[in-house]
Amino acid sequence: MVPDRGPASAKRCTFSICTIAVRGIQKLYVQTKDPDTGVAYNAVCIGDWLGTTRPQCMVDGKANVHVFFPTTPMLSAYSRINYRGTMEKLQYYKKVVGAPSMVFLPDGSVRVTGAVHYDPTVKPKTVPDAADVPGM
Repeated sequence: MVPDRGPASAKRCTFSICTIAVRGIQKLYVQTKDPDTGVAYNAVCIGDWLGTTRPQCMVDGKANVHVFFPTTPMLSAYSRINYRGTMEKLQYYKKVVGAPSMVFLPDGSVRVTGAVHYDPTVKPKTVPDAADVPGM
């Protein structure tokens, strides 16, 4: 759990990270609660979690929680959830060297290091067959 305050107009909130197994696959959830009443504002599934390493969580100065977690041995997901419990961003990253992680930058933003952005909706480029290349 990571307690924090939202912007001046927001109430205090508590973020909880939890997993639920669905047909043998671990799903990672972020829940936002009122710490005084225990009432949940929202819960959002942020993706499949490989479970080999703990999710890395950070809260920025705007009360957004950032979560970085492995989804496969080579891919990780990065998610940003606002203080209302709404997912604002979900991106995937492919491992480059070592263990990728999140870091705070001097301006207060969060960045993923040790990985490159990966878009699962884009087909990988294929090498053309020699028979299709003119002049070969």
